[in-house]
Amino acid sequence: GNPATMKLRIPFSFRFDDTSKARLTDSDATFAFPKKPSNELPEAQQYDTPPTIKVVPPVVYPRHLLQARKTGRAKLLVMVDDYGTVRGVNVIEATYPDFGEAAKAMMFAWEFAPAKKAGKAIATTFVFEQKFERTARDTWITPEAAKLLRAIESNSDDIVELDALDKRPTARYSPSPIDTRASDAPAEQVVVEFFIDSDGGVQFPAIKSAKTAELGWAAATALRRWIFEQPTVNGKPAAVRREIQFDFK
Repeated sequence: GNPATMKLRIPFSFRFDDTSKARLTDSDATFAFPKKPSNELPEAQQYDTPPTIKVVPPVVYPRHLLQARKTGRAKLLVMVDDYGTVRGVNVIEATYPDFGEAAKAMMFAWEFAPAKKAGKAIATTFVFEQKFERTARDTWITPEAAKLLRAIESNSDDIVELDALDKRPTARYSPSPIDTRASDAPAEQVVVEFFIDSDGGVQFPAIKSAKTAELGWAAATALRRWIFEQPTVNGKPAAVRREIQFDFK
């Protein structure tokens, strides 16, 4: 139960595909807090130093909207407490409801160093807008991911089932979902379907069953960050379809 320092090794794969016409949108800018807070904020939330972003988990592009080539945005009102923890997220507007839910779940997983006023940590509120487009900075579909998506849509034999693998892939990195419910909330189970690509990354998680949609999106968001051992069939890299159950207690 004590904090500790650890060493972690995570592989990154860099590839170039000159046949792809998709390119990252040049106009996408990294989110940054304004140096001066909005005058609309309450006095208690008027910071001298804005929050500092520490961890930015990726957003899940809802698979059914991605396959239907639906694009859009979600605008959020986010409350960060004086410890840097996200305590509240309200969807102000969203092109589709699931864009709002996906962005909300992502934001709850962000981590911050708190805002400060006169050297003291304070809570504050900010507005964040998430774009959902295949060429947007945060939701860019790489050529490898696009190939996998086509295989999913066509039921291609390029995607194997778990039993076909040389061995069951083990997760190297597996952060837990963020449960924002009250401590006395009832236990629930969520099942998420996802794909492990030939590098061991998780692609296109989709909620298969969830009594509470918020928990479903929390599970899918956490799973998007997981990294597995490379799946193989006869020693060759392969993509595999999987399901996993999350127990919220």
